[in-house]
Amino acid sequence: MAEEEGDWRTIILRYVKNVHNEMPFDIFVLDSLDSFKSIAQFDFNRESMKELFDWFKELKITVLFITERPLEAMDVSPQGETYLADGVIELLMPEIGDAKVYRWLRCVKMRGMPNDSRYYAFYHADGEFKFSRPLADTRN
Repeated sequence: MAEEEGDWRTIILRYVKNVHNEMPFDIFVLDSLDSFKSIAQFDFNRESMKELFDWFKELKITVLFITERPLEAMDVSPQGETYLADGVIELLMPEIGDAKVYRWLRCVKMRGMPNDSRYYAFYHADGEFKFSRPLADTRN
C-alpha cells in the first residue's frame, strides 16, 4: 500500500469500494473502529465520522463495529460512533480469579431490530463458536 496515493482512510475506502464492486456484500464489520481510526492516519471529528458512515450507506452497506471500550465511554465520544453506526458489538474480557480470562459479547445496538443486550459468554470449541449466558457476573 506504500505506493498507493492518499492517506490510509482514502486507500482503505477505495479498497472496500473495489471489493464491493467485484463481490457485492451487505455487511461491513470494523473490528475495531478504534484500530481503524489509529491506522487511518486521519483526524476524525464528528463531521468526518458522519461522512464515513454516510459513504457506507451510499453503497447500501450495513456497518457494525466492535468495541472493547465500555459503552459509557462510547456514549460520550465526540465522534458519535454509537449514534452513526448501524450496529455496535461490545467485547469484554473480564478476569475472574487469578488466571482465567473470559470473553463476553453483547449486541449494544442493531438498528431496526429488537435485540437482546445482555452479555453472552463465547468460546471456540469443536471448530465453531459457541455462546451461552455467563456463569459469573463480576461487574458489581
